[in-house]
Amino acid sequence: EPLVDFAAIPYYLLSKYARKKVKVVIAGQGGDELFGGYKHYKRMVDIMKFGKYIPKNLVNLGSKIPHKKIQRASELLSISNDITKIYSDTYFVFKEKELKNIFKINGDMLLKPIKSVYKSNIKEHLNKILYLDQKLLLSEYFNMVVDKTTMANSMEGRVPYIDKFVADFSFNLNQKLKANNDKEKIILKNLGKNLLP
Repeated sequence: EPLVDFAAIPYYLLSKYARKKVKVVIAGQGGDELFGGYKHYKRMVDIMKFGKYIPKNLVNLGSKIPHKKIQRASELLSISNDITKIYSDTYFVFKEKELKNIFKINGDMLLKPIKSVYKSNIKEHLNKILYLDQKLLLSEYFNMVVDKTTMANSMEGRVPYIDKFVADFSFNLNQKLKANNDKEKIILKNLGKNLLP
């Protein structure tokens, strides 16, 4: 199956170079998805956290102001209580309304893959997002990039972050140990502080 991720190119080239010396490599896939390493996580958490405090009539008013950023903020705040919509808004190239117009299908159909893996018993906002990333992106998409690019160079790529023990451990961590304010992967950076240059 084809890959549509530009990351496949550097992975392939790095694998080709590494293959000259080794047959097995360790990849860092999963570190960001399990320990909060992307900047967009903060934006998603903020929408969920603060959206409930903005009055609905103010959100509706913002959507009518002819300013793109204000309209966009209103659009995001209007879905702040629905993690599946925030998630699809962040990751899908087309927004829900555009997809409905293109494919002429019910909007719930578009959210079905997200809703099928979503677990409402996860309490913390960040952990909800990380769980969705692990189930929807990491297992089927990001790992395929590592697997295909290393195997194309007759090499094996191992991904220790997605070990079941590590994944279970990460979901039992308080989200403040993962990302907080403008810091990402806090626990990993603290662990590596004395080990890496």
